[in-house]
Amino acid sequence: MFDRIDTLRMASSLTAHAAERQKLIARNVANADTPGFQASQTVLESGPEDRGVRVAAIVPDETPGPPVPGYPASDALDMSVYGNTYAEGSNVNLAGEVVDLMTAQRAYEANLVSIASYDQMTGTVLDLMA
Repeated sequence: MFDRIDTLRMASSLTAHAAERQKLIARNVANADTPGFQASQTVLESGPEDRGVRVAAIVPDETPGPPVPGYPASDALDMSVYGNTYAEGSNVNLAGEVVDLMTAQRAYEANLVSIASYDQMTGTVLDLMA
């Protein structure tokens, strides 16, 4: 059975994960127009003693981006010659990133509310004991 401290630790770890996801999503969105950029995602694992979660790794999405015209070939001697060359575009799906960002934000807010509720209940108990 979980005690109060474990509940607080779980809420804290979930809040930290939601904040990490928000930073990663912001990085993906900021680089959406960068040719060759690969979006990244977090991989989670159970926290200590299977309580809470933590980020195990940040892995790139290997899906290729769409071709973007107007970039010089990597083997071109004269970089001013663009011709009909293409570069791989970013594989960031902006609509999906916005949905993920809203989900991460709501998770962050929900965990902050649970921490605030725990703090308020602890204060009430201490006031009753005094």
